[in-house]
Parts: sequence; structure tokens; C-alpha cells
Amino acid sequence: MKRKATLRSVLTTVAAVGALTLAGCSGGGSAPETQDGLTKIKVGILPYANVAPLYVGMDQGIFEKHGFEVEPVPFNNGSEEITALIADEINVAFVGYFTAAVANSKGLPIQFLANNDQEAAEADDAWAAVTLVAGDSDIKSVKDLEGRTLAVNALRSQAEVQNTASFEKQGLDPSTVKLLEVPMPEMGAALANGSVDAINIAEPFASPELAKGARQIDAPLVSISPAGENFPNGGWGVTREFVNSDLAESLAEAFAEAADFTQENPDLARAAIPEFTALTAEQVQNVRLPVWSSTVSRDLIEYSIDMADSVGLLAKDVTIDDLLAPTAQKFK
Repeated sequence: MKRKATLRSVLTTVAAVGALTLAGCSGGGSAPETQDGLTKIKVGILPYANVAPLYVGMDQGIFEKHGFEVEPVPFNNGSEEITALIADEINVAFVGYFTAAVANSKGLPIQFLANNDQEAAEADDAWAAVTLVAGDSDIKSVKDLEGRTLAVNALRSQAEVQNTASFEKQGLDPSTVKLLEVPMPEMGAALANGSVDAINIAEPFASPELAKGARQIDAPLVSISPAGENFPNGGWGVTREFVNSDLAESLAEAFAEAADFTQENPDLARAAIPEFTALTAEQVQNVRLPVWSSTVSRDLIEYSIDMADSVGLLAKDVTIDDLLAPTAQKFK
């Protein structure tokens, strides 16, 4: 269910929209339509469980209560959303903190209006990133990955950075592990045929592999977080111009209420997920759900920014104030 675009695709997006930025396009210039007392907001989404609060919020009348009619607009990846946001084709984009930090450092006027989802606090509940090995593998822990091959969905991406950080914390030299780029839907087959020794995979692809007998040896974002903390995953991004509009505060309140309500009502989340994903109602029952929250750890957001900087992907320094609008600065 991981909805983050790879950093490679983000950098492609930066190049594609660079001309817009240099030309002075600030984004958010097209005013949303208002009809029957409701302001119509176009929201970019990806087909992963993370966006369940948007649909639960619509189903429960949360957005309508705050004065909005939501039109979900599906995309294939976060980079497409960023492009559409800057081009005023959508009003809100569902993106990851790591992805947005890179785009922000490139001069794109993106800020988070509201927080949405986080990794679990316990490894057994992790959904955003887990490292699996075959059931009969002699690999028992992260340290046993020395000299082995680990599949990640993209190189020079959050997957690479989070695993590197986890290796270092657990006493493994990252240079001793070979990372191989494998599309997430193909990782199970790669593990089964021995092409790789381990896979770093997310929901909804992780649960089926566990059901077939794979073993989990790590949950990188859990490993690098302080005990009991939830690593930030993604939220609702808008342009800075939208942040300064009259709509920002009320829309941020709607997103925040939807996130917290969904966390308190997981059955409603599971009922909504088949509406916008390829998962069946039966499959959803076995999938680990995200942790939804309107609040976020300030320290871990800063750590996420540092992670992007550690691999040289930030063109300039990015601060909390750069990345999070005041409405999203709701810290735990």
C-alpha cells in the first residue's frame, strides 16, 4: 500500500515542471468551483489503502460538513500528482514526506496542508516496508544479509535510504548488501526462484507472501524509529498559494478529522478500500492497515528530510516550515 513515488520519478517530474517554475508559475491559481454551497476540490490519489480517509470522510459527510465536495482524481504515481498540482489540474495531491522534500528543494511550491498516515510502531504490524526471506532461508536477522542480495522497488529512493539506515543501526555495513531494483509486484516471484535472497516489500504485496510462508526479519522504518514512535509516511500536499487562501484552514480541518476518524474506525476503512484499489473485500481483511493520524512527530519529519539529504538528493536545505504549512504542524 505504499503510495510514494520513487525519487527517480520525482526527479523526472522536477525536470518536467522546471520550466513552469522558472516561468513564475506558482500553482493553485485556478479557483475551485462552488456549487450548492459546496466548494469542489479535486484531490489526486493513488490506488493504495493510505487514502482510505478521503473515502471514509466522503462517505461519512465529513468533507461536506466543512463545506467541500471532493472529486478524487486517480494517478499512477506521486510524480504525476506533483506535475498536475503545479499545473493547477488538481487542488490537492497525496504525496510522501520524503518525495515532497525532494521536490520542495528543487523550488516547487509544495507544502503539506494536513498529515495522513504513518508506519506502525511495532514490527509485527508494519505495512509500509518489511524485509522478508523465504521460509527455509538460513537468513535469521538483518546481520545475515551480509553478502546477500536484497530487492528494493527503486534505487536511490526512500527504500534504499531506509534500509541503509536500518542496516547501520543494527550493526551491518550497508556496502556488504547488494541492492537489486525489482518492481514490487514481481518481488514474490524473485524470492521464490532464488533471484534474490530477501525482499523489501509493502502492503498489499507483503501479506500474501507471509501467507505463503515467507518470514519477516526487519521493518526498516520501525527499526530506525524510537520505541513506540510511528515514522511519517504521507499527507495531503497543496501549493503555497493554496495555503494562503481562504479555503486552507477549513480543508485542513476536514482532512484531519477524516484521518483521526478512520483510525478509530478500521472496519469503515476496510469497507472503503475496495472502492479505489484492486483489492477485494476478502483480501482487505488480511492486509495490515496504515496508522492514520492528524498529528506527526517533528523529530521524525526532520529525520526524513535528513535521509533525503544524506544521499545528495536535496538541491537546497529544506526546513519543517518549508515542508509543512501551519495547519499541518500538529506535532505529537
